[in-house]
Amino acid sequence: MNNEYKVKHPKTGQEGWLDHKGNVWVPTGTGPEAHGRPHWDVMSHDGKSHRNVLPSDKIREATMDTKPKNYLVCKRVKFYAQKDEDAFFCWIKAIPCIKSYEGAKDVLYLDLVDKPLDYVDMKDLIALLHRYKINISQLEPFINEDNAMAAEPWLKQIQAKKYL
Repeated sequence: MNNEYKVKHPKTGQEGWLDHKGNVWVPTGTGPEAHGRPHWDVMSHDGKSHRNVLPSDKIREATMDTKPKNYLVCKRVKFYAQKDEDAFFCWIKAIPCIKSYEGAKDVLYLDLVDKPLDYVDMKDLIALLHRYKINISQLEPFINEDNAMAAEPWLKQIQAKKYL
């Protein structure tokens, strides 16, 4: 793309290229979710929504005002070695209630199944989030009768200490 057509999004200030609908396409770099190829954040003209366009043409849309209901958000996950990062992604793939994952920049979205989480699901998610210091409190909406015993100790700690 030609740099002479670069624009700044009027609300977010991000620099990118304008399309015919007034959306700004911002390159976000490369990463494992894009298989090492560049991908894009497409910011709406009003700044209220964006979508991530990956090289496979897979699109994840979100509205800034609301969180997707069946996603967990992993921000700025810290890995101490390449094998640590590999273990993280192997672990994600091994947890049955995570049906897919995708991300952009330093945020990874874990797409959960469209059914209530059971005890084992909750234990697995708590262990993953705790190990990688990801906000555990986002599991609260997924607590139900079947998994409450798994979540209870963590909820008490979060509420008492604002742990994460």
